[in-house]
Amino acid sequence: MKLGCISYINVLPVTLGLELHQVGFEGELVRGEPNQLNALTRQGLLDVTAVSSIEYLSCWQTYRVVQGVGLSSPAAVQSVKLFSLLPIAELSGKTVAVTKASATSRTLLQVLVPGLKVVDMEHPRLSAEQPAVLLIGDQALTAAPAPYELDLGQAWKDRTGYPMVFAVWLARRSLAEGPEQLLHRSREWGQRHWSRVIAEGVARTGLREATIASYFAGMRYDLGARELESLNLFYRMAAEQGLVQLPAALSEEKAWSV
Repeated sequence: MKLGCISYINVLPVTLGLELHQVGFEGELVRGEPNQLNALTRQGLLDVTAVSSIEYLSCWQTYRVVQGVGLSSPAAVQSVKLFSLLPIAELSGKTVAVTKASATSRTLLQVLVPGLKVVDMEHPRLSAEQPAVLLIGDQALTAAPAPYELDLGQAWKDRTGYPMVFAVWLARRSLAEGPEQLLHRSREWGQRHWSRVIAEGVARTGLREATIASYFAGMRYDLGARELESLNLFYRMAAEQGLVQLPAALSEEKAWSV
């Protein structure tokens, strides 16, 4: 089994048990940024993987959502932020540089702040020509403060009242319930070894223990009914703005579990 693992620390509470071979996983662990795992999934090269939640729209016929495990934020997420030299309300029509590592976050930004001119960049930088940048993951956590910032998790919560689902785990539809059991065991291992998870986050980012603990405390690793409602709403809002195409089958509740 080839299992895709996001290289950012945000998934450590679920994946560290896998990485340290503590939960009986004997397959190949493929680490990468979200966009890299998204691309491998579109090519059908992974059996189980975390992907940007928006990516499910492009591969739902081949993959199913792993039940019960996700990556969401009930409010501020801290690691998906728009950094701006101008007030957010003045950005319509302006160019915003977006890290190429993003997918869900890129779409979410356009849903929340319509009218932006979004350009993909390997290493986004604030400038007069690009008065705002969107950073995700460890880059956002370690970035220097900007005059104006928008936490996209908090902005989604303020707009909709829902938690924002940033990533889901997918498994080939031909696989049985093995992926669920594996990821659930690894998440439970992380809960039992919380101090080890935090220490790993500190080691990978250089941030203080209190900062990492606060960050993880703001994340949720379940995928329940409310998270799926939020995801459906996100898909519909993105489709209404012409940012994605929404397959008719995904408007049916059964599409999540079939």
